[in-house]
Amino acid sequence: MNLTFADPTEDTIDLHVVAAQDLDAWLTSADAPTRTWVETCGFTAAKGQAVLIPARDGTASLALA
Repeated sequence: MNLTFADPTEDTIDLHVVAAQDLDAWLTSADAPTRTWVETCGFTAAKGQAVLIPARDGTASLALA
């Protein structure tokens, strides 16, 4: 399901809402740096948990919740 909260701008990042039971599958499809960051941050997709994934230039790349 795709939800749109606001019109995208050049600063817009993707928000991925992932259920705990789907996290392993999501991580399998992610690139290696993203997987490492998510695991290092201890993100488990528990209720109320979120993590911001940095891009190589230090800006925000995407968010997981």
